[in-house]
Amino acid sequence: MEIALVKQDLEMLEGVIKKNLAAFYEVGRALMEIRDRRLYKEVKGYKTFEEYCRIEWNFSRSRAYQLIDSAEAVENVNNCRQIPTTESQTRPLTQLKPDQQAEAWQEAVETAPNGKVTAAHVALVVEKTVAEQTGGQAKDPIAYPVSDAKDYVRFAISQLERIMDDDPEAWKELGKLILWIDKRRRELCSLQN
Repeated sequence: MEIALVKQDLEMLEGVIKKNLAAFYEVGRALMEIRDRRLYKEVKGYKTFEEYCRIEWNFSRSRAYQLIDSAEAVENVNNCRQIPTTESQTRPLTQLKPDQQAEAWQEAVETAPNGKVTAAHVALVVEKTVAEQTGGQAKDPIAYPVSDAKDYVRFAISQLERIMDDDPEAWKELGKLILWIDKRRRELCSLQN
């Protein structure tokens, strides 16, 4: 084979990869616009966005919102010199407030081992960011400062409302949440006494 043809094939194949790496953002952005403009109702006649996603795209409610949240995270880090190329890189960022996402992402890019930004590395940076906010006491990346408790409870509730009634894992996972809430309530009561 001629080297020029092989090089042309490689460039074409790499173009396909680059185009599809960004697909999660484009899908999330499109879903966000369909939801926000209520096109699912006005044009297609669906009662809810979740019904539209399930019937038209075979997406669960939580999957559609994962894609939307990932698209929002990409938009929040858009001014950085490098942006996420995979949805898994954005997932940890969604645990932070929008104004904190760009800083955490930039740190992940600058400190990535061998220059390769992985979702696991982004998660470590997010965990470190949260720990700094809580005085180094965070054991998991979802612990937030007390001053932000009201905002994060509202956010948590909005996320929980996305769980579909027919999700087979819903009761099991909600049971875990109830246990966690009971444990935290006991811990907070013991601190107050």
